[in-house]
Amino acid sequence: MNINNFQRIGSVSNSQVGRDFEEAARKYFKANSIDLTFGHSLPVRIEDKKIAYV
Repeated sequence: MNINNFQRIGSVSNSQVGRDFEEAARKYFKANSIDLTFGHSLPVRIEDKKIAYV
């Protein structure tokens, strides 16, 4: 195994992992009456710490 390979085991690509997560998030929010639009970023926070823009 190459220690520099960060590919997720069992996935086609890390990009696909991200798309799968986006779709799961979209379905979750839609089930809770919140429609999301892809391609828009927003700040994500955990408590008072800004983690990332997604």
